[in-house]
Amino acid sequence: MVRMSDIARRCGISRATVSAVLNNHHEKLGIKPETAEKVRATAEKMGYFRNEMAVAIKTGQNAVIGCITVGLSSEWIARSVTGLLQTGQDEGYLIKIVNLETCDGVLDALRRLVRQRMAGIFCCNVNVNAATGRAFRELCARYEMPVVGVNCSESIGGGHFRSDDLQGMELAVGHLWKLGHRHIAHLTGDPESMTGPLRRDGFLQAMQRRGAAVPASWVVMGSYDPDIAEGSAERLLKRSKNLPTAILCANDEVAVVTLRAARKLGLRVPQDLSVIGYSDMKSAQLADPPLTTIRQPFEKMGARGAAVLLDLIRKQSKKIPDVEWLLTKLVVRASTAAYTSSK
Repeated sequence: MVRMSDIARRCGISRATVSAVLNNHHEKLGIKPETAEKVRATAEKMGYFRNEMAVAIKTGQNAVIGCITVGLSSEWIARSVTGLLQTGQDEGYLIKIVNLETCDGVLDALRRLVRQRMAGIFCCNVNVNAATGRAFRELCARYEMPVVGVNCSESIGGGHFRSDDLQGMELAVGHLWKLGHRHIAHLTGDPESMTGPLRRDGFLQAMQRRGAAVPASWVVMGSYDPDIAEGSAERLLKRSKNLPTAILCANDEVAVVTLRAARKLGLRVPQDLSVIGYSDMKSAQLADPPLTTIRQPFEKMGARGAAVLLDLIRKQSKKIPDVEWLLTKLVVRASTAAYTSSK
């Protein structure tokens, strides 16, 4: 078995220098880049592998990040975790994923990961009540376990990363406004979710900035459940008077069933009604017509969360953001068009 001392003799330097390079501490210690490159090349040529078990015993942690997700089958969660996987693996960390169907098992999942000496905890879609959040936070603090979350309850502690829904709704309303639409309705998401009320508020604020009054009946309390959302869309569009010329939906699934509801009622999209989604899932591209939508940076949210978590693990950062909002992007497709008075 090749040891660090063997590499040191081959390179003609101290074992401490080799250790610093192979443990990624060389920049902090001022070791020259050419020396670091020589050590890495020699280690690879000699077939050196770091003894991760020995490192874990010495440091009290594995080079493994524990990831707790709720609903990994959801596209946005999978894309967020992809950002974690790419960033973590590029930095030499393995990722252990514990996926749950509901948040009921979050504390048990955390205890299992803590017992396995994870280097840090990455959470995605972990939305818990205050008591569970406090217990989660206290357990992480007791074992000095750094934690970050993507679209999670802030009560679990750590740094949080989300897309800027207020900015996203401003982009969506701004797009429809430029197309000449003034009668814009909003199908909201679940009122108990984090994103539903935030996107509703973003919609209302964007309309208010333009001096546009929004009838209460045009802000339809909906759901992310497609069946419920479709019923809400049908009720909105069945009115014989005062119909909106555009509907801004809380996510792409809601927008897709709104297209279906419009088709049932003989309304053409976008000729009679413009529809805009939110998130830019695969369903947005496959819809008929393809959906104009707001793209959320899911992979970037995961990668940014992973980068901050790695800094915390390496103790390269003591200050982390309570919430870091990442910008969204307007994606224009075929479900929106300019308003004409014949609509």
